[in-house]
Amino acid sequence: MHRIVLHIKQIPTKVYSLLAVVLLVIAMYTAAVILPQKEIIFPELAALAVGTWVLGNHRWLHQPLLICISPTLAAVTGIIIVHFLSQYQVFAILLAFVVVSIELSIMRSHVTPSISAAILPIFLRIDSLYYPLAVGVLTVIVAFPQNWSLLTGKEKLHVSQILPIDKDLLAYNRNFLKWLSIYAGVILITLFAFFIHWQFIVAPPLIVAFVEIIQHREGISVQRFRLLWLIGCSAVWGTFSMQVLYNMAHLSTVIVAAFSVIGVLLLFRFLKISFPPAMAIALLPTIIPGEYLKLYSLQVCTGAFLFVVLSWFYTEVTQWLTG
Repeated sequence: MHRIVLHIKQIPTKVYSLLAVVLLVIAMYTAAVILPQKEIIFPELAALAVGTWVLGNHRWLHQPLLICISPTLAAVTGIIIVHFLSQYQVFAILLAFVVVSIELSIMRSHVTPSISAAILPIFLRIDSLYYPLAVGVLTVIVAFPQNWSLLTGKEKLHVSQILPIDKDLLAYNRNFLKWLSIYAGVILITLFAFFIHWQFIVAPPLIVAFVEIIQHREGISVQRFRLLWLIGCSAVWGTFSMQVLYNMAHLSTVIVAAFSVIGVLLLFRFLKISFPPAMAIALLPTIIPGEYLKLYSLQVCTGAFLFVVLSWFYTEVTQWLTG
């Protein structure tokens, strides 16, 4: 059984790994300031780094090549969709989600932050080639330690780790039904969010979180309330950091990003629950238009509540059907 991304235990005390995550985020924002190219900021990078370096998510570590291939391909997909369908934002978001889910299925990839890599440029109307290039470079950095272990012979990579083939027809059917349920939930909440003009109800990291909860929900049923607290506090912390440090104190977004990441790492320990998408939730306020900051936290909390309720409903229906 796969180790789920959501952990009840405290975050591992690997100080060097935590420091590496913070430094990587600082480097990304520093590059964005120096170039200057805001398009190279990829909030989901922090989630990938935490999941890989700190939490040791073995579903990602067993697919080291896909840690960089999946998000990069998804980023290219998002840029293409923005180029041709920028005026149809809702349709573009749903199309990107479907296309990337197909890409993940074909590659047998578990790197779900790829979904955010495709949807983020649609949200922010990014069509610069700097974005997929930055995603590619940054994810290579995240994947490098594991790939280096393979190159130096410290670990062995089997074909099944690149494209693990599931020959169990029943498991394939269950996976297909899971994706149908995910599609239905994302479509429903996306239409609702844009109907009331609260688009951050479906902020890209929330969609990633929903997919993770549905696909790897073992042990989550008793943790939903704590998960809501984590996501809500991360959104509030990220917004607070941006408002106080950037808008009021006029500090660099580099400092804001570092402050946001450290804050979420502390939340992991305080709430005794770690969930990588929360990192991206906290960093998103650094790149969204300023007029959205005031209601960002409320919209994210609403979206988190809706997605968690849908995941609960899915769990109850699944248990009822399986008897």
